[in-house]
Amino acid sequence: MTVLSSDQIDNMIDSYAEQMIKISEVSFDAIGGLKLSAEEKIVVGGMVDSRDTNAPDQVDLGGPFCSMRERYLYQIDACLAAIEADMLFRRDLYTSFLAYRELRELVAASPVLNEEEDPQFYLVHPDGGASNILIMEDGRVSALLDWEWQVRPR
Repeated sequence: MTVLSSDQIDNMIDSYAEQMIKISEVSFDAIGGLKLSAEEKIVVGGMVDSRDTNAPDQVDLGGPFCSMRERYLYQIDACLAAIEADMLFRRDLYTSFLAYRELRELVAASPVLNEEEDPQFYLVHPDGGASNILIMEDGRVSALLDWEWQVRPR
């Protein structure tokens, strides 16, 4: 474990605060991966898989999405396609396929997801622990990991 100096800790706190302020000033109209536009503004693009962003055969995670229902259905359909292609749940293919079909029907019929009209999206970080903050040598925050999308309640 790296021990930070007082100056590095001050830099980390300042940098973290700057990032939180920047994110709080951004409004979102979709769910997806955050990226910088050509104008250096934070915008919502397609979903990203942080496990291997340089993979040439990276799975299309879709997006941006207009609702949580759309996001969930896209992900369920991707799992169903992978099961059908014998790429997922090989040991229990039929049970897995039926479970995902049932899950798809439940999401499609969800009364909570039916209430989404003109939703407002926001980011939450359910685990603000130090293991989710990447810090550069000078103590500046280089990344904040494990954000989640939420729909703002009315």
